[in-house]
Amino acid sequence: MDVYFDTERLLDHLSGKRVGVIATPAAWLPQEGGLTDLLARRTDVRGFLALEHGLRGELQDGVHFESYTDSRTQCPVFSYYGQSRTFPRQFLDGVDVIVYQAQDVSHRAYTYKQALADTLSAGAETGTEVVVLDRPSPIAHCGCAGSWAAQFFPLPIPVLLPYTLGELGLWLKREQGIAVDLTVIPVAGWSRDMTWEETRLPWIPPSPNIPTISSVYAYACTGLLQHTNISEGRGTCKPFE
Repeated sequence: MDVYFDTERLLDHLSGKRVGVIATPAAWLPQEGGLTDLLARRTDVRGFLALEHGLRGELQDGVHFESYTDSRTQCPVFSYYGQSRTFPRQFLDGVDVIVYQAQDVSHRAYTYKQALADTLSAGAETGTEVVVLDRPSPIAHCGCAGSWAAQFFPLPIPVLLPYTLGELGLWLKREQGIAVDLTVIPVAGWSRDMTWEETRLPWIPPSPNIPTISSVYAYACTGLLQHTNISEGRGTCKPFE
């Protein structure tokens, strides 16, 4: 069975609700295109929350930006990656449900995990429902690896974590006792032992320096170099390789 995303279940779930969307350019759906544009067309989107790298993935790592209006949909875009690096509560004004989808790379340091944790906490504080449209974890077949630590994250996790973001959200809700209304729509046809090539999904860069699936494996091995004075190759043709 091919790997696919249950967008019809998602759209049914969002019917009649005011929607806030947290998604990255790699939140791409076969036959549908980008999730942001799909939801802007078919639901009552009140705004987007852009994670690191911006809503359209145009910004390099560590670049801060403030809120703006998306030229494609004319919806407001709130920044998770402004100077304060805090979850903008105004994003939730007039929103009934948050849709979250981002392509993770199975590595502890990737900031989309922390963004999900903050989203769950904000949803719990404001009584806003959170729906995660899940995506495959690209190197989950490698299993857990590396030291366990809470660096970059509220709870200790290994350097390589074979959870999807949806599974991570359910784990966080349980382990931290987050009283959030969380729904995870799993990715159909995917199993943890699959390589990315076996999913038959195109690889869309989740951030500028992860251009290929080879970059994901390289980041898993050499990403820790970013905490030293050694260049890990960001901005080159083969970052982390």
